Amino acid sequence: MAESNWDNSLQVAQYLDRHFVLQILEFVQPNKIYREKDVLQAKIEVLSKTNMVDFHIETLQKLNDNQETPEALVTRRNEVLEELKRLTDALNAIPALQFLTDADDQKVDQTPALTSKDVAEKQITAEQVKLVLEYARFQYSCGIYTRAATALGHYISITSSDENKFRNKEYLSALWGKFAASKLSYKPANVLEADYEAIKYAVEHFQGYTSSTEQMNQRLWLFHWSLFMFSKESRNDAIDRFLSDKSLRYLVKRQCPYLLRYVATALILNKRLKENVAKYIKLLQQESFSYSDPVVDFLFNLLQKVDFDTAVRNYTEAEAVLSNDFFLCEFADSFKESARVLIFETYSKLHSVVSLEKLSHLLNLDIDATELWVVSIIRNPRDIEARIDSARGCVVFNSNHQYNIHRQVIEKTKEIPKRYISNYNRN
Repeated sequence: MAESNWDNSLQVAQYLDRHFVLQILEFVQPNKIYREKDVLQAKIEVLSKTNMVDFHIETLQKLNDNQETPEALVTRRNEVLEELKRLTDALNAIPALQFLTDADDQKVDQTPALTSKDVAEKQITAEQVKLVLEYARFQYSCGIYTRAATALGHYISITSSDENKFRNKEYLSALWGKFAASKLSYKPANVLEADYEAIKYAVEHFQGYTSSTEQMNQRLWLFHWSLFMFSKESRNDAIDRFLSDKSLRYLVKRQCPYLLRYVATALILNKRLKENVAKYIKLLQQESFSYSDPVVDFLFNLLQKVDFDTAVRNYTEAEAVLSNDFFLCEFADSFKESARVLIFETYSKLHSVVSLEKLSHLLNLDIDATELWVVSIIRNPRDIEARIDSARGCVVFNSNHQYNIHRQVIEKTKEIPKRYISNYNRN
């Protein structure tokens, strides 16, 4: 499947579960980013590694104009049904676990989580606990995510008291699976947050890694999965984690520079932009030859190069980039507004006045809309004060808020003598 300009679906997919990949393929198909035939073929490739046989058959028929279903898939479907019966019969033979196969999903979901105490009291064996995990994985592979999330929740609850859990790769795998199943079954945000935090803690404390590289790769996978948590509440955490973790930044720069788009978007949408942008701009400078897209370039050209014309072109292109990005599409409108505010604020620090005509170009609005936009901005308390001079057809900025380069130099250098004396005394 040939890669579309600025689309990073193929790169991100390398670090996601195949069921997440199916979601992304469902998203890109109607957007016409790729040829429909290529998307259908990619779906078939992913589905061939799952138990979602009916979905596989349906997709294959779309690709091949409703040709007869291959015998191999008919056989495969029967095998899946037989395996489901085997697992269901096995759980029904265990009184303490029969509830997992109840036809009422809500009843199954609301059953209190099994604990290690329950295991002892109800004489559930280690093999039977493994059966719960096997059943959960099977349901997940079939695309029955609610059942999978519930069963995985019970397995995790049972094994969480095991002092060797952080040496058990099955436990770590179950945590990843629980988050995926919860996300795919549209569990509430607080459930997803709890699942994500459990993975994050386990990745850092797991003792079963064969090398430090394996742990770093797990952290890289976690960063990709954190994109599913990209929301108004979690942007700060994403920025902090990236900017404070030098080893993670190194991995992103070397292996996944396309993730810089999400950090840039978070910074632009985030009110704490000024606190973090200096660190991020430095990183952008280092990566300017290895990665580029309109979102990243907008931030770099506006705040580092102070090239408004190029930044405006980037801003216009970025709208399409975000609209076609699975993780960022819902923030396209918020990005547009935040980017306009950032352009306005940056321009105000360098100029005392700007014509409405010039400003309309910078904001990509007509003059009437620009005037209304400025009115709405200056009514709200911000770091900048301005007024519209209708007679002159311009916006006048308060001189007290002008950018003073001399003051900036003084602020950045005034601590140098103290540091020099401190270092001299230590030596």
